[in-house]
Amino acid sequence: MSKYPGISKIHTAKSDKLDNPYGQSIALIAQSVIDAGGYDKVIAASSSFGKDVVPRIGGLMDLQAITDVIEI
Repeated sequence: MSKYPGISKIHTAKSDKLDNPYGQSIALIAQSVIDAGGYDKVIAASSSFGKDVVPRIGGLMDLQAITDVIEI
């Protein structure tokens, strides 16, 4: 994790069920992981997929997504 200072855990998902993922299904999975872990930050790639999923997570959780962050 030394490549990502301040980050202690990264979650990834591997499943045949994710071969054809779509935004809403991933957002629901992410919401359950966020709720269960009590996380307060979610980071996604600034790709069309990330830009589809992150606002959906925000909508499910009644939070505002911040997009196109260049530096933290």
